[in-house]
Amino acid sequence: MTNVVGTASVLRAARRVGTVRRVISTSSMAVYAEGLPGVPIREDYETQPTSPYGVSKLAAERLTHLVGAEAGIETVVLRLFNTYGPGQRLSPYVGVATIFMDALRRGERPTIFGDGAQSGDFVHVTVVGGAFAAAVDAPVSGETLNIGSGAPLSVKGLLAALGRAMNVAPDPIYRDAVPGELRYSLADISKARARLHYAPKANLEQALLELVDCTVASSR
Repeated sequence: MTNVVGTASVLRAARRVGTVRRVISTSSMAVYAEGLPGVPIREDYETQPTSPYGVSKLAAERLTHLVGAEAGIETVVLRLFNTYGPGQRLSPYVGVATIFMDALRRGERPTIFGDGAQSGDFVHVTVVGGAFAAAVDAPVSGETLNIGSGAPLSVKGLLAALGRAMNVAPDPIYRDAVPGELRYSLADISKARARLHYAPKANLEQALLELVDCTVASSR
């Protein structure tokens, strides 16, 4: 409910002020139904969330466009895929890259839920920031766009890449898969390319090296 209530509060404030031109709302890949291996998901793919979080994000999306249209406010919704990068505080809800990195830094065995073959779309926070900046003045309104890398990566592959960045050999613990977690989720970013001139260029291996260096520096 936090996503819906928070979105409603922002929209009410924007409508009351009367001078807000555009609202850009953050959504999530969690709004989608399960994808197929290696098949990019377009924005018109079935929205059938498998978690309460996904349900709340989908409701917030629809509320954004509905209220925006009624109030004459331009709206853009960005559906973020697996975002990673510096500044992500450790909690059970942060991205798996941060959770894995923290475990490896502590000399602990990372936990993989499921078989590790599930794959996602991992996008660096600076790329996401660029998408938000582009959305401020882009000639688009009342639309929803995927923001991802457009490249699939398995959970095991991510852990292996982090191991190389940290110069360690990960030895994960495997647990049962988390109910409601998407097994395949890959962004089709062609709409964002066309509307926002979005062009993700972050190199995963280099970005993970920088993330490790940044985290080590901030912990000193």
